Amino acid sequence: MSRAQAFTLRPAANPDLRVLSRIAIEAKASWGYDQEELQGWADELTVTPESLEAQLTFLAEADGEIAGFFQLSGDAAQLEHLWIRPKFMAIGLGRRLLALAAAEAARSGQTKLAIDSDPNARGFYTACGAVQVGELPAPTARMPDRTRPLMELDTSIFK
Repeated sequence: MSRAQAFTLRPAANPDLRVLSRIAIEAKASWGYDQEELQGWADELTVTPESLEAQLTFLAEADGEIAGFFQLSGDAAQLEHLWIRPKFMAIGLGRRLLALAAAEAARSGQTKLAIDSDPNARGFYTACGAVQVGELPAPTARMPDRTRPLMELDTSIFK
């Protein structure tokens, strides 16, 4: 059994919020962003009680440790968050969470799941079947030409 298969998936709850936000920051930092850049994204990386109430949020845990999570918009058309704690990356957990997110979107009647991706995650989403449909300027002080890929995943394969 792989480590990813040993994870339990469950809906997130208010007591999980601090850990979820910390995982988002840890995962983003693993791509080499500096503290100034991470502080600039702090609001975007924070999972709030309001977003938890309004958006479908699932997490994966093993032995009581939260390893990753996703959050979908209220209508399940947009992936708001998908973050994996760095020590649990590259074992299939991200794919498992993305598949669950896409299946939930399909159950909500969505045929496509929109993904506003970090440039460093483009390869992951492409490997999972998403296609890039555009890009959004997202400059930082260190990377003035940085863009974020806008991607879509066909949810019909996850029904």
